[in-house]
Amino acid sequence: MSRDIGKGFEARFFRYLTKPIKISKFMNALDEAVKIVKANSDHANGTEKNP
Repeated sequence: MSRDIGKGFEARFFRYLTKPIKISKFMNALDEAVKIVKANSDHANGTEKNP
């Protein structure tokens, strides 16, 4: 793992994308980011859904 990637993960990045950007990987990363934000928001608001 390169030093830059390691630093990114230490900074709590959840994905490392490289250039040239592959649209499908970028869109998957965005989808994952939205899910993480929603889950954290639901947890903070006490509105978690039980599976």
